[in-house]
Amino acid sequence: MDHSHRHPTDPHDRNHALEDRLVDLISDEIANSLSVDMFECMLNGGTSGLASLANAKAVCEGRLLEKAIAAIAASNPALKVLTQVRLPIRDVALELVQQNDPALYRQLAMEATERTLKTYTADIVLVDVAAQLAHIVDVKRSLSSFKLNWIAELRQRMLASALVASDLLWREHKRISVKEVRVVILEAAGKRTDLENGIWSLAQLDHLTGVAGAADMIARLRERFAAEVEDNLSRALDRISTTRAGHGLRSSMVVCNEPSADGGTVIGASEAAATAGLMRPTRRPDKTKVSVAPPPPYH
Repeated sequence: MDHSHRHPTDPHDRNHALEDRLVDLISDEIANSLSVDMFECMLNGGTSGLASLANAKAVCEGRLLEKAIAAIAASNPALKVLTQVRLPIRDVALELVQQNDPALYRQLAMEATERTLKTYTADIVLVDVAAQLAHIVDVKRSLSSFKLNWIAELRQRMLASALVASDLLWREHKRISVKEVRVVILEAAGKRTDLENGIWSLAQLDHLTGVAGAADMIARLRERFAAEVEDNLSRALDRISTTRAGHGLRSSMVVCNEPSADGGTVIGASEAAATAGLMRPTRRPDKTKVSVAPPPPYH
C-alpha cells in the first residue's frame, strides 16, 4: 500500500460493480435511518423529534462514508480490509506516546493480551499483506467543531493502539503479519487537513486505498446521498401538510426511535480476493514500526 513509487491505475478502469455497490449502500442507509416515514415520524415528534432530525443526517452520512471507503479499498486485491477493529490501549503505551518523541517508540511493538479498560475502535484497518503495512484509519465528517487538544488526544490514542496492532492482527485475525503500522485521520470536510500530522482529506483517498478515482467516487456518493435525503424530507413535509390540512391542522405526537449504530463488519468476498495467492508469514515480526502516515508523494 506504499504507493510512493507509482500512481494508482487508470481511472477509466473503474469497476462498475463497485459503483453499483456504492449506490446500494446509499439506499440501505437511507432506508434504515432517513426514509420518508422516519422523517415524518421525527417531524411529528415534537422537540425530541426535531433534535433527532438535526443529528440523523450527520450520523447516517458518517456510517455511509465508513462503509463506502471500506468497499472501495476492498476492490484493491492487494488489500485486506477490516472495519470496527477494537484495539486495547495499554497505559504504558499511552504514556510512551504522550511523553516521548515519536522516534523513540517508532520501532516498538507490544503485546495486546494485557487487560485494560481503555480501547480505541478503528473505523477501518487497511492491510497491504505483501508489504506487511497497515493503516489505522479514523473517518470524520468534519473536525471543525473539535478543539486542537482533542484532535491531538485522538492521534495519541491511535498511536498507542498502533503499538499493539501488529500483535492483535496476528493473534485475532488469521495471522495477519505487519511490520509497520501508520495512523490516518481522514476528514471528509477537508477543512482541517494537516498532512504532516496524519490528517488527510478525501483528496488523498486514491493514495490511501490504491484505487484510482476513489475520491471522485466518494464525491459522487455524497452528492447523491444529499439529494436523496432532501427528496425524502420534502416528501415527508408534503405528507404532513396534507394530513394536517385534512384534519383541521390537528396532528398527533409521535415518538421516534433513533437509529442504532452499526456494529463492525469484515469485508466478505472482497476480503477473500484481497489475499488470494499471497503466502502468509509463519510468524509475526519481532519489531513493528509505528508512525503517523507520511504525506502522500502527490497531493
